[in-house]
Amino acid sequence: MKTSLILDDTLVAEAKRTAEASQQSLSAVINRWAQIGRQSEPARATKLRRPIRTVDLGPPKLNLNRRSDWVTALEADEKLP
Repeated sequence: MKTSLILDDTLVAEAKRTAEASQQSLSAVINRWAQIGRQSEPARATKLRRPIRTVDLGPPKLNLNRRSDWVTALEADEKLP
């Protein structure tokens, strides 16, 4: 598939050097790098996950189902110094 991408100049320069040294096309090098990145991303994302701690904030202070209640509350909040 043919597409256009905006890439960092240093990335393109490094890809061109790699392509020339390995006698591959620039597209082949970029494709290989993209595949390597895609394969490593799920492992990285899983490693960074932490359990989410829940916090009880208590009962709601206003009824979000009634627009006039929360609009009034927001307008009152804007008037605070």
